[in-house]
Amino acid sequence: MSKSHPTTIGSTLPWFSGGLLLLWIIALGLRFWGLNRFNTLVFDEVYFAKFAQNYLDKAPLFDAHPPLGKYLIAVGMALSDYFSWGDPSVTNDLTGSLRSPFSYRWLNAFTGSLIPLVVAWLSYQLTHRKSYALLSAGLMTIEGLFLVESRYALINIYLVLFGLLGQVFGLWALQSVNQWRILGLILSGISFGLSAAVKWNGLGFWLGFWGVIVAIKLWEGWGKGDRQSPHLSPNLSWYDRAAEFKLWSLPLYGFILPYLTYALVWIPHLQLNPEYSFWQMQGEIIGYHNRIGGGEEVHPYCSSWFSWPFLIRPVAYYYQAVNDGQVIFDVHAFGNPLLWWGATLAIATLSLCLLQRHQSPTLFNLSLYLGFNYLANWLPWSLVSRCVFLYHYMGALLFSILALSVILESWLYHEQPKFRQLAIITLGMMAIAFLFWLPITLGLPLSPQAFRLRMWFNTWI
Repeated sequence: MSKSHPTTIGSTLPWFSGGLLLLWIIALGLRFWGLNRFNTLVFDEVYFAKFAQNYLDKAPLFDAHPPLGKYLIAVGMALSDYFSWGDPSVTNDLTGSLRSPFSYRWLNAFTGSLIPLVVAWLSYQLTHRKSYALLSAGLMTIEGLFLVESRYALINIYLVLFGLLGQVFGLWALQSVNQWRILGLILSGISFGLSAAVKWNGLGFWLGFWGVIVAIKLWEGWGKGDRQSPHLSPNLSWYDRAAEFKLWSLPLYGFILPYLTYALVWIPHLQLNPEYSFWQMQGEIIGYHNRIGGGEEVHPYCSSWFSWPFLIRPVAYYYQAVNDGQVIFDVHAFGNPLLWWGATLAIATLSLCLLQRHQSPTLFNLSLYLGFNYLANWLPWSLVSRCVFLYHYMGALLFSILALSVILESWLYHEQPKFRQLAIITLGMMAIAFLFWLPITLGLPLSPQAFRLRMWFNTWI
C-alpha cells in the first residue's frame, strides 16, 4: 500500500457533499422503486408486520426478539395511515388490517437509504479523509444484502443503523472535550441500547467499540490517564485519544446508559403483556432460541457462521413462477458477490497490517478498529447452536467493506498508474456485478434461463 495519498483531498470543493447526495438519491430510489411489487408478506414480514399491527391494535403478542424494530414498523404504518400514503388499489389484510404493503415497508426503505451516509460519517471519524468516506459510502450503495433488507418490513436494518450511530457518536466523543464529549458518550450509550433493543446481536457494535478502547488501554498501559488539555491537538488520532481516555466513565456510558435505554424500550410491550415481567421476558427469549435447534431440518436456508464470509448460502425471501414457469420473480437476501468476496479478502489482508505498526501507524490504527469490530460482530455466532442465517453477518460484513475501501483508496491515490487503473477496474466490475444481480435483489421478472445464469452455485438456489 502506498503511503503517498493525501490525508484530506479537495476539502474546499463541493464534490464530497455532492457525491454523498447523489449516493443517497441512488440508495433512496433503489429502495422505494416498486416497493408494492409483492402484495403479500415476504419472509419474516409474516411476524414483524403482524406484530407491528398488534402494537397499533394494542393486542397482546409474544415475540422472540426485543420490541424496538416492530415499534418502528408500527410507526411507519401509523404515519402511512394518517397521510394516506401508498397505492389504495394494492392492499391486503394479512397483517390483520387492510393496508398497502407500502405502509409496512416505507420506513425500512428510508432507514436503509441512510446507511451509506452513516457509514461515510463513521469512515470520516476514523480517518478524516473525505475520499475514504465517499468511497465507503459508494461501496455500501452497491451492496445487495443491505438493499434487500431495506425493502421489506424486517428489522436488521434498524439494528445496523443504531449500532453505527453508537460508534459514530463514540468516536466523536473521543475527539471532543468537556460538554461535547459528555454529549457524545450519552448519544453513543443510547444508540447502543437501541441497537440491542432491536436484536441482541446489536451488542456486537457495542462490543467492538468499547472492546477496542479497552484493548488500546491494555496495549498502551493504564497509566496514561486522561492527559488531554481543554485544547486538543488536531494531530491526535482517535487511537491517541482512546489511549488517554479515562475508563472510569465506562460503567456509566458503556453499561448503565445502554442498559437503561434497553429496559425503557420494553415498557410499552410489558404494558401490553402484563403477565411477564422484564426479566421473565428475557428468559422467555433465551428459552425460545434454545429450543429452535440447528441444521437444514429446522430451515432449508440455515447456514454455518464460518461460511458467511464466502457467500455460500444466501436466503430466498420470495419465489414465484408464473405463465407456466416462463417468468420467475425471485428475491434473494444476497450480497454483491464480487464486493463480498473482495471485502473478505480485504479484511484478511488488512489484519497483516497489525504487524507493521511502526511502518504505518495510521494504517495500524485503522486495521485495529476494523478488524476488532469485524470479529466482534462475527465470532460470537460461533457460540450459537440454533439455526442462523446469512443476514446475521451484516454487522461484520460492513467492517469488511470498510477494509476493502482502505485498500481501494490506497490504490486510487497510488504513485504508480497501474494501481490506479486496477482500482478503477475493480470498482467498475463491482458496479457491473451489482447491476447483474439487481433483478434478484429487487424481485424483477426473469426468464428461467436468466435466473439460472445468476445462480452460479447450487447452494445459492
